[in-house]
This record gives sequence, C-alpha cells and structure tokens, in this order.
Amino acid sequence: GIEQEAVVESETEGAEQKRESIAIETAPVTRDDTILYGSIKTIDGFQMVDGTDVPVQVSFNVTNVQEGESAYKTLISGNAEIPKAENGMEYVVVTLNVTYSGTPDNLYIMEDYASLDSAKMYFALSNGDSNAEQFTKHLSDSIYNLTVEKGKSAQGSVAFLRKIGSNEPLYFVGYGK
Repeated sequence: GIEQEAVVESETEGAEQKRESIAIETAPVTRDDTILYGSIKTIDGFQMVDGTDVPVQVSFNVTNVQEGESAYKTLISGNAEIPKAENGMEYVVVTLNVTYSGTPDNLYIMEDYASLDSAKMYFALSNGDSNAEQFTKHLSDSIYNLTVEKGKSAQGSVAFLRKIGSNEPLYFVGYGK
C-alpha cells in the first residue's frame, strides 16, 4: 500500500529531494544579505577548528561572472569531458575574491552538505523552481580548494549549469551563516 509507494518514490527521487531541501534551506534571504556585483559582503561567523568554534570574518567580492560560451570555455579548459549545454541551459562561472581575518592562521573553504547546520558550507544557485547543477569541481580554480591566510585575499570560482535567462542569486551557506 502507501508505505511501499513511499519507499519506491524516495529511491527514484532521492537526488531531487536533496536538491529541493537545499533550495528550501537557502531560500530565506533578506535584502541585507544580498551582495551586488562589485560590492563586498562581510560575514562574521565561525569556523570549526578541532571541534571548537572559532570566530572568523570573511569578505566575499564577486569579481567576474561568465555565462554561456565563455563559461563553457573556462570549464573545458580544466576538464574536456564536459558536454555542451543543451535544451535552454547554460553554464555560469562566478569568480569571488575572498578576504579573511580571524583567530586561526588559515581559512578553509570546502564543499560540505553536513547535517549539522554549523558545519554546512556550499554555494548554491537557484533556478527559480529548482537548484542549478553544480560544476565547480571541474574548475581549475575551484573555490572548494581554497585556503586563505589570515589578513590575505585569494580567488576562487564556482560553476553551475542553469536555465538560460535565470536571474536568481548565488547563495553561500557557511561559517554558521
């Protein structure tokens, strides 16, 4: 009966449900949390170091946005296996400058969809009704491999496959924010 249907549904739609839950988590964004292209947003948060939360201050500045063909060229320069975008989809690559100050000597940015809220860290791009597909791991300058020394800045990029014409914001979840 009903129970069996639910099991079958969750097996086939597991990935979709994960995407939906990410979209829901990142949905409540107030205007104060929006970084306009070229401006800088600073997050006062914390980073887990040896199981302890230590305060960090991280500033993000969007320095470049590539869409369509130029984003695709950037992606294939790091990995030739990526298919061309089809059916009303396009690639987008966003480059961010990250500045760090805080207690630990280094700030690490990694991709983590942890169940613990304080441990989550990822970028997500909405497609309006769903999340854009992650392609960041294919970049030669993936932000998820970034280490920023205290008092310094470093650059990294995120990449997504999204619907052409999407104009939703890029979300960052991390450092307890």
